[in-house]
Amino acid sequence: LKDADATAIYGSRGANGVILITTKRAKPGKISVSVNFFTGWSKTTRTMDYMNTKQYIEMRKEAFNNDGVMPNASNAPDLLIWDTSRHIDWKKKILGGTSNTTNAQVRVSGGTKNINYSLNTGYYTEGTVFPGNSNYIRGSSGFNVSTISEDSKFSSVISANYTFDKNNLPPQDISVFISNPPNMYEPYDSTGRLLWQEGGFSYGNAFSYLYQHYRATSDRLIANANLSYKILDKITIGSNFNFNSVQYDQHSTRPIASQNPAFNPRGSATFYNSSSKIWNIEPRVDYNTSLLSKGTLHVLIGSSWQQKKDEGVYLTGSGYTNDAQITSIAGAGTVSVQHDYSLYRFSSVYGRL
Repeated sequence: LKDADATAIYGSRGANGVILITTKRAKPGKISVSVNFFTGWSKTTRTMDYMNTKQYIEMRKEAFNNDGVMPNASNAPDLLIWDTSRHIDWKKKILGGTSNTTNAQVRVSGGTKNINYSLNTGYYTEGTVFPGNSNYIRGSSGFNVSTISEDSKFSSVISANYTFDKNNLPPQDISVFISNPPNMYEPYDSTGRLLWQEGGFSYGNAFSYLYQHYRATSDRLIANANLSYKILDKITIGSNFNFNSVQYDQHSTRPIASQNPAFNPRGSATFYNSSSKIWNIEPRVDYNTSLLSKGTLHVLIGSSWQQKKDEGVYLTGSGYTNDAQITSIAGAGTVSVQHDYSLYRFSSVYGRL
């Protein structure tokens, strides 16, 4: 819709036009079952070539010589402190994993001349090439039912869709660390703990980000109903009903184990929960009649009522002294709280001749 039609129904919200979307609907016929499934894997296949340790050491020595700078333990630990014969393939360590993907979709549909229905459900998951068990999961299900009475006076279209997402991907893209010096110290010591320095010099640890977990889940529900009844030969009444609900739950942690112990670190975590609910009702009356057998008079009168409520609570916890407590805000030494709330209501009456 655009221009006067859009603003008459949706007010200022439709000043730039309104797009009306009709989703896929069932068709009459025998029961039909559709199943789509695939699974696969992916690996990093094309990256830039890096120097080996011998080439890297020669390049570094040449750089110092060109600049007229004498290398020392502070500006050249890779030349004077770390093992110059050691070689670590950081591309392989960081991007050498295999990402598995699975996608399954099932749809059942059918109906008669008076009722059509469609049911669907789906599942999708995808991993990463990074070390660890990070992945993304999405599940969905929905239905669509349309009916029409024997006398064709009453008709309805009812649909609902539910989607669940779970994001457990790393909070940091550690691929930026594939340029680490090839003779840098290993990410783990002999006991499996993160290694932060060698010879008294620290260059950080890319794998520490794998200990900083991020989890985000969301639940989405979209429900719609369109009801229509022809009360007289020329008059039809009807209404649209819409409901949209979104729930978010996010949790991120920075445990002590992911930080350099030389700085006596404390853990921190954030917790965020939010919800958004929208409902919309649009009743209407439609009148159609012929004019002198040469024209048609069409009168439409309706209204629109909408409410949107958003609410969220953001908690930040710091000063954790035990990583076992970092999934609970109660274990934090210091807590900060932020609460957001908004309520929007809209109503309009429109007519079209």
